[in-house]
Amino acid sequence: MQQLTVRGSSGMVTIPKDHLRRDGVIDDDFPDDFSQSVVVDRLARGEYLVRLVDDGEVPDLRDSDAVQQAAAQLVFEEDYRGRATAD
Repeated sequence: MQQLTVRGSSGMVTIPKDHLRRDGVIDDDFPDDFSQSVVVDRLARGEYLVRLVDDGEVPDLRDSDAVQQAAAQLVFEEDYRGRATAD
């Protein structure tokens, strides 16, 4: 579990190196000149989505795997409820 800490006037949390390695953000350790821009979106109370920004292009929130999975789950549940109540 990570800890939310204060840095200046913002909250800060770290991303485990293992996660960054798995996603190919770093190879083994952080290079001396490492820098990566990110966008943090607040999705709901206590829920945030962190996305890496490549070449200055902010990925569309709708293209996020997490958002697409949540949307698909909602569609599935609505379809299931509609069929269940019609039977």
